[in-house]
Order: sequence, then structure tokens, then C-alpha cells
Amino acid sequence: METKTLRSTTDDEEDDENEFKEHLSSLVANTKGKAWEGMQRPIEAVDLITSSDEDSYAADEDNKDTPPEVKPAWVTSKTSVTVCENTNPPKKIKLEPASKIMDAPVSPEPSVMSADMMTKPKSGNQWRNTDLPPLMLEDGIWRRFFIPTVFLWAGAQPNFWSIETEKLLPALQAIFDVAYPGTSHNIQPRGPIIGLVNQHICSWRSNFGSTAIALVANFLATSKDNEDEDEDAKFEQTLAAELLKEWAFLYEDPEVRDPGQIYRSEFMLEMIEAAHLNAIAGFLDVPAINTDDLQLKGMQAVIAACAASLERALNFVAKSKALDDDQSIVASSAKGSTKSHRMPSKRNKFSNKDVGALAFSEANCGLATTEYYQSLTRRGPKYTIDTIAMVRQRQEAIQKLKDAPAEDLKPKGGRALLLPFTH
Repeated sequence: METKTLRSTTDDEEDDENEFKEHLSSLVANTKGKAWEGMQRPIEAVDLITSSDEDSYAADEDNKDTPPEVKPAWVTSKTSVTVCENTNPPKKIKLEPASKIMDAPVSPEPSVMSADMMTKPKSGNQWRNTDLPPLMLEDGIWRRFFIPTVFLWAGAQPNFWSIETEKLLPALQAIFDVAYPGTSHNIQPRGPIIGLVNQHICSWRSNFGSTAIALVANFLATSKDNEDEDEDAKFEQTLAAELLKEWAFLYEDPEVRDPGQIYRSEFMLEMIEAAHLNAIAGFLDVPAINTDDLQLKGMQAVIAACAASLERALNFVAKSKALDDDQSIVASSAKGSTKSHRMPSKRNKFSNKDVGALAFSEANCGLATTEYYQSLTRRGPKYTIDTIAMVRQRQEAIQKLKDAPAEDLKPKGGRALLLPFTH
């Protein structure tokens, strides 16, 4: 009786299994696609998940720290399938927003004026234009406008020979702000900008001396008549000495010496034009340093420097032998012979050039420049304004002659050619 019951149960299980296989086979047969073509065959055995298995899965979810449980295999005659549950599934990759990636720190670009932070030239002992920030050299602004404005301001300073950095730096800043609008920068007290400006000012001062020598030499060359060199030398010395007497070279008429016309000689008018007015051509309008007044009232120091340089040049001619002797010392040898040695020269700290005893320098001309400046200030600003107006009138007259047609420049008599220069 027991045997019959066991066989009946086994037969029922086999019938259920066969019915399940037929059902799955029908599903596969109805599936479309090439991927399922190879699967259209009877499935011999498939592991089924029972209710007891579901209970074990639920228990695994409650205890994730336990190692993964391997389900026992249901081995059939043809297929064996093992089911394994991973209790520690892989973590998802966390993606950062694109905005956060773009917010990474970026190194700042160097400032266009960073070159002014240097304290030493790139090469040598002298600053060069290549040491300046490239922005300052664009369109020739530095050479054509910035430096002429600096000369205008420097010529208006009471002390022609020395300008303190404390005064120069604010003036340069005011000029910079006008010359390079929109560029925010504070000029450094030891950078290439102020360094080059000091070098330019030094050259500008030296130009007064060289201009005076050229004017005096040209005047003496056109005044001599003899071809004898010795006679010419004596004539030049005598003429130069006569012009120095009572400062005749400063007056409009050297023979009359009218005090109301001092500092208005042809020497002086040409000196002021060549040494300074030409140098400041193109200066900028800088209200902070009052350039409108500087070009009219602020010329006392310039006129004084012109007078001092002319005096020095005439003294060089009138006392050339004495000045030559001052340049050297005579040393006696043990055998009784003599040899002349050049005296050492001082070196200018800005131009890096030798400054000899004949140079137009503060040591040689500082006292004369100061006294001429005091003389001019006592005459009041109007006298200076009128003197500069005469220089500008002379400039305009010369320019008209240059622009005149060729036929208008034909000789018409000496007096006719002098008319444009009368006042």
C-alpha cells in the first residue's frame, strides 16, 4: 500500500514537469528574432525557486554582512544551473556636475605693466626702451608725447640741476594717466620708467651745453676774415671776450645793452628754441601739472640755463688756453722731462658718461644758473611770457621761409631777408 502511494506521487511530479516543459517550449517557438533561433529546442531541466528559497533571500537582505550563500545545484541528466545572490552589489559612480569641474583655479595672467616692477636693467647698467612695458612703446607714445611732457615739467622746476624723486614721481604718474588712459598702474620709484626718465632728463640738460657750443662756434666761424689760423684764434678770443663784458651776449643789442631787452639776444632766442622748445614739441595737456601755465610762465629755469650755457661756451673760446691747462696736470720725471696727464673726470650716475671740467654740469654752471634764475624771477612772470612769445614768433617766421615757394627765396637784398626777424 505504501509503495503504491509513493509511485503515484512520483508519476504526478513527472506529469507536472513535462507539462511545464511543453509550456516553455511553446513560448520559445513563438518568439521572433535570430537570437532565439538556437534556443528553440526542448529544455531538459530548469531549477525552480520555491517558497522556501524566497524566505532565504529575504533573510539574506536582512543580514548583508554575511558571505554570499550558494544555492545547492539541482542536477539533471543534461543541465545543471547554480543560483548565487551577491549580497554586496557594486556601487554606482558619482558624477560631478560640469559647473564644478569648470570652477578649477586658473593662474592669473601677468600684468601688462609687470616690467615696471624690475629694479635692475635686463643688461648692462643703463635702462633701455626694451626694459619698459611693451604697452608704453605702442604708437610712439613714449617718445613723441610722454618724454616731451616730462621735459616741459622739468624745465619749470626751480632747481634746474636736481629734481627730487618725491617731486618727480607724482608728476610722472599724472603724465602716465593721461598718456595711457584706462591703464591702472602706480609708477615704481626704482623701476625702468623713472630710471629712463632720469636718463632722458640728464641728456636734455647736456644738450644745452652742446647747443651753446655749436651756436658760438658757428657765429665765430662766420665772423672771421683772415685765413691765418693764429690770427683767427686771436680774433675769436677777442670777440668772445667782448661779448662776455657786462654780459653783452644776453642783450638784444649788444652795444646798447638795454636792461629792458636782456635775455632777448639772437643767441638767447635761438638757444631757447633749439635746446628746449623743440624738445617739448608734442607735449600732452595734463591738468594735474598745469601744462598750460608751464609752457608760458614756467620757463625761468630754462632761460637761466640757456644764459649759463652760452656764458660757458664763450668762456671756453675766450680763455681756451687757460681752460686747457685746467684739464691737465704736469708731472716731472726723474730725468727732468715733463709729461701732461689728463685729470680724471667724474661720471654721471644717470647717463654713465664722464663729466669733464668743460662740461655743462652743475659743478661748472650751477652757480651761474641759480643767479640768472633769480634775476628772471625778479622781473616777474610777464617778462618771461613775453620772451617766450618772441621765440615762438621767430619759430613761425622761420617756418614760413621754409614753406615759401622757391621763387620767393631768391635774393632780394639783405635787409629784406631780415624783416621777418624784427620785433
